[in-house]
Amino acid sequence: MRIKDYEAAIDVLNAGVSIDEMVLSRGSEVKAVYGHCNHVYVKWDVFGRGFTAMRNEDEELKDPRTVKGWRRSPDYDLLFQ
Repeated sequence: MRIKDYEAAIDVLNAGVSIDEMVLSRGSEVKAVYGHCNHVYVKWDVFGRGFTAMRNEDEELKDPRTVKGWRRSPDYDLLFQ
């Protein structure tokens, strides 16, 4: 999938997710996307499967690639059009 496909699918979630980083392969295909909303870090893999990790309200945002404790979260799965 391409960047615009991921951006559109994330917007459709209507979850208020801010995209922090998109990891691209050599062919400009998206390999992973990292973002956050409220008290949750969110990442998507190449298939659009959602994973989340919780953060404390008073905790500063950190690099989502360094976050531990990711869990599969089908509620955040992306549907590509």
